[in-house]
This record gives sequence, C-alpha cells and structure tokens, in this order.
Amino acid sequence: MPNLAARAVLHRPRGPIYPLILPALSAKRKYNRYRRTASIGIMPLAAVADEGPVSPEDAPLLIVRNVRFHERALPFRRQDRGGEEAAQAFVRVRIQTETGAEGWGQAAALLPAADPDGHRRCLGAAGRHYLDLDMPATAFGAHSEIAGQLAAQPDNTDVARFAQGLIDRAVIDALCGIHELPIAEAVRENLPGMDGAAIPALAGFDLAGWLGTLAPEESIALRHRISADAPASADAVTDWLDDGLPETLEEVVAAYGYQHFTAELGGDAEADAARLTELAAVLEPQAYRVVLHRTDAADGQPPADWWERVARTPNLERLCASVVGILDTADTDAVFLSPADGSTGTVCRADADLYPSLIDAALSAHNGNAALWAVDSPAAPGIAAQQQLAWTALLGLQVAGCTADAFADGFGGASPEEQEGFLLAHPDLYRFEEGAARIRVQDGHAEIGSLAVPGFGCAAEPDWSSLTEVTYATDE
Repeated sequence: MPNLAARAVLHRPRGPIYPLILPALSAKRKYNRYRRTASIGIMPLAAVADEGPVSPEDAPLLIVRNVRFHERALPFRRQDRGGEEAAQAFVRVRIQTETGAEGWGQAAALLPAADPDGHRRCLGAAGRHYLDLDMPATAFGAHSEIAGQLAAQPDNTDVARFAQGLIDRAVIDALCGIHELPIAEAVRENLPGMDGAAIPALAGFDLAGWLGTLAPEESIALRHRISADAPASADAVTDWLDDGLPETLEEVVAAYGYQHFTAELGGDAEADAARLTELAAVLEPQAYRVVLHRTDAADGQPPADWWERVARTPNLERLCASVVGILDTADTDAVFLSPADGSTGTVCRADADLYPSLIDAALSAHNGNAALWAVDSPAAPGIAAQQQLAWTALLGLQVAGCTADAFADGFGGASPEEQEGFLLAHPDLYRFEEGAARIRVQDGHAEIGSLAVPGFGCAAEPDWSSLTEVTYATDE
C-alpha cells in the first residue's frame, strides 16, 4: 500500500497560473468565445445607484421570453460509489424589460441523485409557468406568482424550490446584465423589487435599509464535507485512485488547509462516536469547526440524547468543543441544533434558493438569530459554484457549503476552451494543474473578488454547443 509521504498529491499552488496554462492550451484557441457578451439595449442604473435602493414600485418590470434547458454529465472520481456520474442541469433565460431591453441569463446546478427525474419534471413546470406570465412583473413579483403555482404541483417543497431557484438565478443574471450591475450591487439597490410589506414575518423591518448594508467579502471559507465512507487516513484505503488529487481526509487537510467541516453520520451514537474518534485523530493538530450531519436521524436517537452520549466519549473532548451545530435530516425537514444551548436555527439553502434564502437572512437579522447556516450542496466549477459562492457571501455567511471537488475532478467533461475561459475570467478562483482547471482552495478559503462582475457572478459561460439541449416533460 502506498504511504502518504510517497504519494504524489497536488498541494496548494503557489505563484502565478498563467505560465502553467498558456503552454498547455493551443494558442489558436480563442477563450473570448466563452466570455460573456453584452445584452441588447443596456441601460445602466448608475444614477439610481447614487440615490439609494429602488422602491418595489419603481423596480424594473420584465417578462420571460425564452427558457432553454441543457445537461452535461459530471463524471465521478470514484465510480464504485453511488454510480458513475451526476447530471448537471443548465438553464438559459431570455428576458425583456418594459423598455424593450433584452438579455440572456444563465444558471446551473447538479440534479440530486435521489430523484433526478422529479427535479427535471419540476424544472419543466417552472419554465412553463414563467413563460405563461403574460403581464410584466418585477423579478421578485414573478417569483412570488410562480411560487404559488408550483405549490400546487405534486412535487415536494424542496424539489419545487430547487427548480424555481435555478430559473430565478438565470432571470436575475439577465436583469443584472442588462443594467450592468454585479449581483451584490443589484440586491443593495433592490433591483429585483423585493417588497417587505408582502412578507408578514418581516413586518416592521426595514428590508430596503438592510439590503443596502449587504457587502460580500472578497474571500470566503469553504466547508469540506466528510462523507460517511471517506477514509480518514491511508490505513483505511484499500483501492487507491492515484489521480493526483487527495483521497483521504488527511491528504485533503494537508493540500487545502480546510478549517471547516461537515461530518456525515448515521444517527447511532455508538457507531458515530467511533467514526468521530477516527476523524478527530486527523483534525486535532489544527484549529477547526465542524457540523455533525445525522443523515439517518429518523432511525437513531433524538438529537439531544444522541449528543449527550457522543459527548461522553473519551478522547472526543476537543472535537465536541469544536461542534458548531447538529443537522438532522428526516424526509424533507432539516433542523439545525446548537449543542451549546439546544436552540434551533435556520438552514439556509444558498445553493438553490434565491429569494427564500435572502428572506431567511433578513429574518435572522430581524430576530437577532445568528444561527444561519449555509447547507452543504455540491456545486461543480463554473456557473453553479460561482453563483453559490457569490450568493453565500452576499448573505453575509462566513462559510460556504462544499463544492464538487471532493468527488469530481474540476470541470469534468467541459472542453479545454471552456475551462480556459473561466480560468482567465476568474484567475483568483481557479488554478490550472494536470491539464485541468480546478477551484483554488488555499488555507481553506476561496478568493471570489473576480465574481463582482455585471451579472450573477460569471464573466464567462459554458460552451453551449457541447451541452445537450433537453426538453423537460411535465405531468400536465
């Protein structure tokens, strides 16, 4: 068995990336082909930005003219765990504002393996509902109207929120592009037209004033998800991939310097305590924070009883002191529990939701509840990861959920030209090594300053010709 010292694992990169990428990619390739282009009839809101947030009544009205769906497979690094690949859905939306300006927006997300066809069906229904809106509305107004229609669908709430969130992101991306505003500035100026008066839970809260305070940092910590079958150290590995990327938790920490983790557990205190003891042996040398996710909590002990038994385990004192929360997943409900006082908090779906997560953050500020947590959700490099990171930072969360790098290699099946386009457009976020562009994680953080571009966090776009355009059927 190869040992840790002898294995060729790529560690945190140092120095510029351009000497690495330019010799590796043909000089004839024009990365500008995949850089984003301007929208038709651009109308900057510079004057409005100087005057403060737009009132909901004055926010721009729009109508959705076109919705297109595409897919691409994201191959797994290990094809013996849960299948060979994941399907990534892409959506393109063309909007037209009341002034006649038009623009395309984009969004992407991995389809959950649990029910990909259900998510496809709901995406098709959401797209149809947006196209059926024949009266111009604000972006938030259109969202509110469609949310009511999707609530009548047979799919569960999480599936509906995923589908609508994906299209909402493409709509706001197009609107930001038309007005030449980055997503953070657009939200501060209330370009979507959010109306606090229409949200009973925010009664008496200065939503516009709070939106104006949102200011994302240019760096954000990333949380690494430790799956239930992830080996803690080399001793637990029987079949090495040897693909140049970290394969054990020990190697992941050494390569990327993560300080925030989610440990995936089953819900049985005795078995979970044994697993946490293995993980603690790797994590102990550094300062860290961890979320305990009981994925099979419905079959285990109640969270308070479970935590009391785990906390009594010898040699887990430091790990237990580093736990920031316990996440229970049962059916579609999630409860975030603080081990310090047993209080519950809000699980913020910054990966998929747009307006619901923004409302969750506003409610947290309104109620003085600091327990707002960005759920872990794997996002592939490119549109999905960039929009998730940009939105998480905008909400004021200090730690973003996991990317897909733990189980996939960078952009996966994307063409070299497409990878080059994203790498050159966002050189702080990506690195180039071993012939692929990958998210650059250094000291557990990702640099995201380059995401502050007109639109929703992307100055590049996929090679649409390489994606499969699909039509999502519905039950209606």
